[in-house]
Amino acid sequence: MPMMTCPKCGVEQKEDDACMVCGVIIEKYNKRMAELAKAAEAEERREQEDPDNPEVPERFLFIRELYAKVADPIEEWVGRYADMLDEKFGNAWREIMPSARRYTFHWFRGLTDRLVTLALSTCLIWMLCTALLHVAGVMWGLYRQLPMGDQYARFFPDKAGMIETILNQPPINLSLTLCLTALGVCVGIGAVIRLLFFYRWFYRDRHVFLQYIVWPAVCAAAGSRAIAGDYGITYAFGMILLFIPVLLLCAPCFRLAGHVLPELNVFVLVRQARVLIAGIQTMIRQG
Repeated sequence: MPMMTCPKCGVEQKEDDACMVCGVIIEKYNKRMAELAKAAEAEERREQEDPDNPEVPERFLFIRELYAKVADPIEEWVGRYADMLDEKFGNAWREIMPSARRYTFHWFRGLTDRLVTLALSTCLIWMLCTALLHVAGVMWGLYRQLPMGDQYARFFPDKAGMIETILNQPPINLSLTLCLTALGVCVGIGAVIRLLFFYRWFYRDRHVFLQYIVWPAVCAAAGSRAIAGDYGITYAFGMILLFIPVLLLCAPCFRLAGHVLPELNVFVLVRQARVLIAGIQTMIRQG
């Protein structure tokens, strides 16, 4: 009878799909271990990347050049105070510099990726909104020529007036205004929810309804107040105009805010660390 060894607990038993002792499913366990090993190798390769290493992939070369323009002046400034740092911290600060440089490079690369994605998304959404407004203007003109459209304009003159006010605007200018308003609102709200822990609790890895319906609706409601007064329309109509650009820009804006900004507790920890370091230095001087 063929025998096997459980990859989890090491018990020898007759060949089977599951271990008779720990109950693990052999195939699923091996597949999971292979995935973890692959992820660990990828993480190790990523950690070994260094902005000073010429082995950086070619697609990241321009990011490395941008990073060098930012990092070189900072390192030059740190070098001016190297003696003071050696006196206060010894060689400890020199030991953490490579890790800090590598971490900063990965952060800068992620920031560049997100900014490029957001810029391209904004341009594409601008073109999409321009096309939609042009089509809406044509369809509204055809609708007004029908008896039903003329009747609608007589029964609901306020609504018909708002629609005509919006559609009489140049589609390119109006769509640009909508996209920039949506961009500013989404970035602002994304920054607020990141700082106040809402990003972790109510956005990241949450239900798709919360990510793509609730938060875009909140952003559209906030942005509608900005355009309602400029065009003389109601807040509800402003939300309708903003919902498509907000729906498409909300996710990249929130991801950008989640990458760039820390949570508010980081500021609290930094302040407490400063107080602790000051107390330790005072005790050392007094001792």
